[in-house]
Amino acid sequence: MKQSESELILNLYDFLPSDGEDNIELHYVDGNLNLILFYESDDGTESKKTIRFNSTLQYFQGLFPGFSFFTCKDDNNIPVVGSVVQYGRSEFLEKSVDKCIRDDFKHYSLALNTVGFAFDIIAESIEIIG
Repeated sequence: MKQSESELILNLYDFLPSDGEDNIELHYVDGNLNLILFYESDDGTESKKTIRFNSTLQYFQGLFPGFSFFTCKDDNNIPVVGSVVQYGRSEFLEKSVDKCIRDDFKHYSLALNTVGFAFDIIAESIEIIG
């Protein structure tokens, strides 16, 4: 599926160490998708941050690196790994959400190299917790 008009929403390396996350947990609670990232902080203690995708309609999880159903030719030089990207145009969004409410939802994407997963999510908004 094609997507375009990519915009960097969050650089995970603003809080993750250079070697990335140690582990993740994924929870779907009350209509929200919570991606919990565990990592070692600078002082050696285990830390975590949650990326919450509010009012998630659906998500796709794939292996990274690996085959992706999603392509974006104009990536605006956004790094694939460690970036939460929002797409202004997306076939995934168009096929997932009824036209009359489509403006309320967005297509987000991120890839986590250390744990080897990529995610594409249709949700209303995103927030960081922790």
